[in-house]
Amino acid sequence: MHQHSFDKTDEVRLIVFKNMSLIISVVALIVAYINIFINKNIALGFIELALAIFCIFTYQQILTKRSKLWHRYAVIYTYFVVVLLAIAVIKLDTGISHWLCTFPVLVYLLFGKKQGLISSFSLLFAVLLIFYIIDKTVTQVNFKLITNVSLTYIIVWGISHVFESMRASNQEEIINLALRDTLTQAYNRRAFKSHFDKHIDFSKPYCFALGDLDFFKKVNDEYGHDAGDAVLVQLTQLFKTHLGDEHVYRFGGEEFTLVVNNDLETAITVMNKLRIDIENHQFTYLQSTLKITISLGLVDIEAREHTNLSDILRLADNYLYLAKQNGRNCIVNGRTKISNEGREVLTK
Repeated sequence: MHQHSFDKTDEVRLIVFKNMSLIISVVALIVAYINIFINKNIALGFIELALAIFCIFTYQQILTKRSKLWHRYAVIYTYFVVVLLAIAVIKLDTGISHWLCTFPVLVYLLFGKKQGLISSFSLLFAVLLIFYIIDKTVTQVNFKLITNVSLTYIIVWGISHVFESMRASNQEEIINLALRDTLTQAYNRRAFKSHFDKHIDFSKPYCFALGDLDFFKKVNDEYGHDAGDAVLVQLTQLFKTHLGDEHVYRFGGEEFTLVVNNDLETAITVMNKLRIDIENHQFTYLQSTLKITISLGLVDIEAREHTNLSDILRLADNYLYLAKQNGRNCIVNGRTKISNEGREVLTK
């Protein structure tokens, strides 16, 4: 299952990058003017002017929906280089080194935890190296300033890292709550709809079965709903063993949708093996052993002239109804029924 369909992080980061480009361009224009016309630091001023122009370009690219990932890397690392150049050229007692503290926040916002960690460490290492190489006496004279800036940088870096870690963890939890059934941890109907709409390649064989447990109400009536829940959890694990986690969806109650990324013949073989394993499996609750069977309506998407999900689900439900009417514990796919004795017979 492609959970990133529900992950809006990239969209948020693009919005952040758009505003960041605009802000950096304005600030870069201001400091470029100061360095060119006031401080007479022509080279640095024109480099800052180039940064401003490039940020304006990336802002325009975002507005016209032509932004590329490399634009983000180019802006943030050009900004990084410009700050390093400014530190190397301008005296530290002007406070130029405090610009360093903006970098961890920006890089974590744009790239996340892993890239933020690597880039923040690299910048700190590069700056300390510059302090050492330029003039060892500078390190002695400005030891307190360098120490304060470094500690401030580390604090900002640490807060940025913790915040991004918590944000990513909370987002994953929210996505799981949206896409997973809370009891069985199988994917739910919303997840299946997203998978069907966005991630199926209809040029390739694709089948899915709508499955419903036979006489499941008797389990709840005789053993209680906790027993029914235990059966559903164990059944889901059995599904996942056969098909994999991303191919199992619980639609509600004892109804599941099971996906096979293959042709109908293969899907029939897979589903029949699953049906037999469920029939032979010993489901347990407390000291009780329960026997369960399943009926399945199997649909071959490749064979359909249309791919409307509602129509296909309705077709699968009709096949499931035929399976229930034909003795249960079997598979119906529109052409054949796999009976509970394993025989293949024609269906109406």
